[in-house]
Amino acid sequence: MATINKKTFIEKFSTNNGISKADAEKLISSFSSLISELIKDGNKVQVPGVGVFVIKDKKARIARNPKTGEKVNVPAKRVVKVSKIEVEIL
Repeated sequence: MATINKKTFIEKFSTNNGISKADAEKLISSFSSLISELIKDGNKVQVPGVGVFVIKDKKARIARNPKTGEKVNVPAKRVVKVSKIEVEIL
């Protein structure tokens, strides 16, 4: 399974929708910005066929550097959690 980067995604999106790469990039950036804006306000955003986006608070913790074995403090942070929605692929 290959990993699709942003550039490849934009190219495929523009080709599939018959629009320029510049317009495809604007649409994708706009979609991403809108999701970010909505979840920052505490909303759960469900995009059918894509997933459910929510903010999750992670507590501060002590982790271990796998290379040195040294303990490292990891601060509390907010992350975006995406739960996938299963769709049937024809």
